[in-house]
Amino acid sequence: MASTTQVQTRHSAFAPADCFEWLDGDHAPRDEARGLFVLIRGEAAAIESVRDLIAVPPEIEAVLCLYAKHHPEDARGIERVLRFRKRVREEFDRLVRGATDVSATVS
Repeated sequence: MASTTQVQTRHSAFAPADCFEWLDGDHAPRDEARGLFVLIRGEAAAIESVRDLIAVPPEIEAVLCLYAKHHPEDARGIERVLRFRKRVREEFDRLVRGATDVSATVS
């Protein structure tokens, strides 16, 4: 039987290798952004609040990147999650721009 140390060194303590597979699809960030966009109903204050929720604060991202540097077994998962958050933000901003363009055309 393997010890706890052997188990943790064989696989990442952060997450199983296939845990992040869903992050690679194009639909996942789009679906999350659309779900959040529906909640805001075009309110400017709500848009900024949602952007704050989507974003990984720079100080947290820096800590995660430092951790990933010292724990290469977890680096891929961390990079994938950070990339996913950025893709959600890009999609959310695209939706906001589209709504702004439509409302400007209607007015």
